Amino acid sequence: MQFIGLDDIFRSISAMRELEQTGQTRRTPTFYRPFHFVLLALTVQRCGWPEFHMTDGDAKFTAYAARMHLWDALGLQPPVSVNKYDATGRFHPLTRLDDPDAVEDVSCKLSQLFGGDRSENVRSIDIAVSELVGNSYAHSNIGTGLRGLVCAQKWSGGEKAQIAIGDCGIGVRRSLTSSIEYKDIPSSVNACEMATMYEVTSKRGNGHSGYGLTLAKQLIENNGGAFFLVSDDEYYMSRAGHSQSGRLPDRLPGTIVIMEWNTNVSLSAKQVYDSWPSPLEEDEYDFDF
Repeated sequence: MQFIGLDDIFRSISAMRELEQTGQTRRTPTFYRPFHFVLLALTVQRCGWPEFHMTDGDAKFTAYAARMHLWDALGLQPPVSVNKYDATGRFHPLTRLDDPDAVEDVSCKLSQLFGGDRSENVRSIDIAVSELVGNSYAHSNIGTGLRGLVCAQKWSGGEKAQIAIGDCGIGVRRSLTSSIEYKDIPSSVNACEMATMYEVTSKRGNGHSGYGLTLAKQLIENNGGAFFLVSDDEYYMSRAGHSQSGRLPDRLPGTIVIMEWNTNVSLSAKQVYDSWPSPLEEDEYDFDF
């Protein structure tokens, strides 16, 4: 099983643009992953469609989407009924991030889903995901309603896992420039790449809080996986030792973070923290393992 690449993301965003403009798209993937459902749900939500049906011509994809709670997350009635079974250890269906309690619940469930029998994995995923999910909730700049969505899956046979977190908010660049410290970011600087740098945070002075993107990126880099941050017309990726930033062929309203990694390799937040400068803030205990 291969990691997703930029072409996969470009195609999906292009398909969502086509869906938004025409009400349909035939650019459906042959293999659905969590980020597909997040992008699709955000597009349907943004368009305000009271009904939505998949038109890929294959009933199994509609059933899969129903099992991943695509319609439930949008407050819509699923077009098909699927057998309910315990998803523990396999996937976390599409879930809305509408309130702080949802954020805490999702972080806990995802850390247990992907932690397995490695306590270090549980702790590392819990920290990274709680930061990212919390950021999606807090910084999307959406007052009420859907602030964000999260979806995740693990493929035991392929020894891979993916978490996707997205929102229809103001985007990374506008979020950064709303801070006095970063209000003059030139257009020549890629905002997505900048947001993953250690020194860049809108919550300075709170221990590791505010460094979620940096932690997530470095966790995945150390694992040999793939990390993507896509927002508005910009993207940054780090995949299997190669990093790249640039502009999107089609604009994505909002932001999506995708983490994909090897489940047979540990994820160590301690290893990441040990590579950072010693924190000077009083919340130094946040880095203590």
